[in-house]
Amino acid sequence: MLFQFGDFDLTKYMVAGSYNSQPNSRQDLGSYTDAYGITRRNALHHTKTIITFKIMEMDAETMKYIMGNLVRNYNNFDERDNENCSYYDTELCVVKNGAHFYLDPSFKQNVKYVDEITLEPSEYGETSFTFTEY
Repeated sequence: MLFQFGDFDLTKYMVAGSYNSQPNSRQDLGSYTDAYGITRRNALHHTKTIITFKIMEMDAETMKYIMGNLVRNYNNFDERDNENCSYYDTELCVVKNGAHFYLDPSFKQNVKYVDEITLEPSEYGETSFTFTEY
């Protein structure tokens, strides 16, 4: 398992080799460089992980299934978030459970083909996902 949003595991839809993790990014508050050129850091205890990956090309029904499961797992529709995500932490080499992530606000889907009759998407190209931990 690489990434699960709520109860929906996205791992089997990922393009091989596309999972990227920016694990446990440190955050600073009020850090500065003093008059001697020495950086004085105030690293916060809380860290954020950013997960990116691509999902494979697929037909419209499969994409509807994926998006339906993501939306079903939103805690807050406007924030596209879930407080019970699991992911593989590449720094500590463990699966972490219960993390709070949101789907990138500028999420875009790649429509590859449109059905000539219904004029709705019939096939999607690879689509990139970015999830950021709160």
